[in-house]
Amino acid sequence: MPLDIRAKSSPELRPGRIFAFTALVIALALAACGGGSSQVSPGGSGNLTSVDEVLAAARDSLSSVNSYRMETVMVAKNDVDGREISAGNINLTWSIPDRVQMIIVGADEGDEAEREEYISTDGRVMARRSAAGNFWVEYDRNGSPDDREARGILALVERFSAGPNFVPEMDEAELVGKIEIEGLTVYHVKGASTFRSEPPDDMPADVAAGFPRQQTDTAYDLYISVDDLLPRRLVSVVKISWETAAGDAPPSEPARMESTVDYLDYNAPVTIVLPKVG
Repeated sequence: MPLDIRAKSSPELRPGRIFAFTALVIALALAACGGGSSQVSPGGSGNLTSVDEVLAAARDSLSSVNSYRMETVMVAKNDVDGREISAGNINLTWSIPDRVQMIIVGADEGDEAEREEYISTDGRVMARRSAAGNFWVEYDRNGSPDDREARGILALVERFSAGPNFVPEMDEAELVGKIEIEGLTVYHVKGASTFRSEPPDDMPADVAAGFPRQQTDTAYDLYISVDDLLPRRLVSVVKISWETAAGDAPPSEPARMESTVDYLDYNAPVTIVLPKVG
C-alpha cells in the first residue's frame, strides 16, 4: 500500500517564527564551519601544542565519522535590554549515507512552545509541525518548490545530510589548554569571527546606499577530546547588529544568540526510518 502522508487534506506545513530563529542560528554556525584539513601533521593525540594542530586533527577525525547525535540548547535575547526573544533546543541524529532525523522544540517571546520534526532517509524528506496539526508532509527532494518555506526545509535537511563538520572557521583562535568536561579530558580552543553583509554587486548605487548592512560577531569555545580528537562541545555567542541609512529602522532588533552544542555517540549504530502514516 502506498504511504499516505495526507498532504492534500492536511494544513500546509508552515514553520513558525521559532523555525526562522533556529534556522538562523544554524545557518550562522554552519557559515562559520568548513574547510578541509590543514597541512599540519599532528603528533600524538595528547601532545598537541598549537591551535592549528588541534583543529587539523579534529577535522581529520571527523572525516572518519559515520554517525553521531547532536544536542543543541539555545536562547536569543535583545542585545540592548537583555529581553529573551526565543529559546529552544534541537536534537539531531545523522548517519551515512544521508539519513537525518531532527527535532526542534522552542518558543518565541509570549508564544507557546512548538515542535517540528524532519526526517530524511532513502531519498525522501518528511516533516511535521505541532502548530499545523502534526500531519506528516512529504517534500520532493529533487524538486524546486515555489513555497519558500518548503525550500528552507529542503535546504536545512540537505545541509545536515552532509557529513559532520563541527570545526568553525575562525578569524582568530587560541589553544587555551586542557580541561575536563564531565570526566573527559579535552583541548579547549577559543576563537572569534566577524562577518559583514554587503549589497549585491549589481544593485544600483542609490539603492545600495540605503541597503542595511548586517554584522555578525561570533565568539566560540570549542572542546575537542584528547583521546579521539573529536569535537565534544561547541559554545557560541552570536551578536547581530545592523547599520542602516540615516532615519531608517533596522530590519530587526539587535540580537544576542547563545548556544551550546554537544556532540554525542560518534559511530554508534543508528536506525532512522520513515514514519508510518495512514
